[in-house]
Formats: sequence, structure tokens, C-alpha cells
Amino acid sequence: VCSSDLDQIVGIFPLFLISSKAFKILPISVLDNIGGWLINSDTKNSEEIEKLLIQECKRLATVHNSYNIRINFSSVSLYHKNDPLFDNGEKGETAYISVIDLRKEEAELVVQMRKGLRYEIKKAEKCGVIYREASIADLETYYEMHKAVCKKSSLVPHAREYFEGVFGEVLTKGNSYIGCAIHDGKIVAMANYGVYKDVA
Repeated sequence: VCSSDLDQIVGIFPLFLISSKAFKILPISVLDNIGGWLINSDTKNSEEIEKLLIQECKRLATVHNSYNIRINFSSVSLYHKNDPLFDNGEKGETAYISVIDLRKEEAELVVQMRKGLRYEIKKAEKCGVIYREASIADLETYYEMHKAVCKKSSLVPHAREYFEGVFGEVLTKGNSYIGCAIHDGKIVAMANYGVYKDVA
């Protein structure tokens, strides 16, 4: 969104389109966002700019026949107490990325989890799922999983060289953490976290 009088960008709303070809007659697409939108802090009419950003998002959803709009706000930049899509009369999904204080004891963190999540963890443990830290030897498995997820979501996968850096120099310097969930000796899921100072 640009200011008409100053001809400057005052608001940015990054979106990407996820399309599914599972149904040829009625293809499914979703407009997705990670991190929310940005509005210049010096702008006085930020609420009006927010409405314009949402209107443009709605227009794009109509153009691409998207059945849903998803916004994922980072909790560190969160200022919305309510769902901004709902407040503007739009349907969609708004999620908030959680920040977990890992200085707390494990038992305290478990108590704070949703009941359903605690059940799923116990269920996985009873089924024999174990968790370990990954190493450079797990790069190929991770990349094959990454490509499979991207294909399913109609996304372009990162180049293999990108993850070679993550599993190599970045991991060695302690700037990334990669975990593996293993069942019957086979990796069934992996998670990749960036680490900055004392935050993952």
C-alpha cells in the first residue's frame, strides 16, 4: 500500500498461493501468510491501511478462487487481541506463533500444553516413537521429506545447497537445531529450528 500524497510504501502484506490439483474439476487454493503484515510506524491512519491490505488480500483470493485466507502472526510482533480478519468482516484463519520459555522445567512446560497435545505425545511414546538430534548424515532424508511436503503443497522446494549449509556450517556453529522423530528405526518426521543467541 502506497501513500498517495508522499508516494511512499506505508504497508506490506506478503502472501503466497498454495494450490492443490487433487480435484481437476474444482481446484483448491489458499492464500497463506507467515508473520502478518507490516505498517510504517510513522503512519497516523494505520487502521485504514490495515483495512486496505485486507481488502487487497480478499481481491486476490477472489481472483485465484481461494477458499480460505490464512494469517500467521508472530507473537513477538503481535498487537492484535482479536482476529483482524473477523473484525473486518472476512472469513479466514488467523494463527499465533507461540513463544516457549525453555528455562522452565519440563514438567511445568508439559502442564501448560493443551490436553489434546499431551495425549498425542503420550500416544507416540507408547507406540515407541523416540526423538534424537539430527546430524549431517540425516541431510538426504530431510531433503527428501522437504521435497515431498513441497510437492504436496504445490510449493517450490529450496535448493539442496541451502540445506547443506544448514546441516553443515550453520549446525556446527550452533545456529541451528534439527531433531528427528524415529519409529521402528526409521525417521518419520524432522524439525529444523534456527537459533539466534538464546532463542530458537
